[in-house]
Amino acid sequence: MRVTEKAKQIADRCRDAYSADRFKNWDAVAQCLLDMDYTEQEVEAIMRSKLMRWACDMDSSGARYGQHTTGAVIRGMRGVTHRDVKELLA
Repeated sequence: MRVTEKAKQIADRCRDAYSADRFKNWDAVAQCLLDMDYTEQEVEAIMRSKLMRWACDMDSSGARYGQHTTGAVIRGMRGVTHRDVKELLA
């Protein structure tokens, strides 16, 4: 996955997010969410939300703390609607 400058900037703004240290590559998480057609604001809200913690908690890959990947994000975002994400912004 090629990580864009926009994704890097979002990830940088969210480095203090609760779940940031649970992922192997926080920049890739931002890119993954952008690739899922979320806006920049939505991506930041998601990365700062409990959705990222839940993605790691429910990660079926067996990844350890600090080693979760974008696969956990993709699996964790299943069933999350754009309406759910809009509520994060409200």
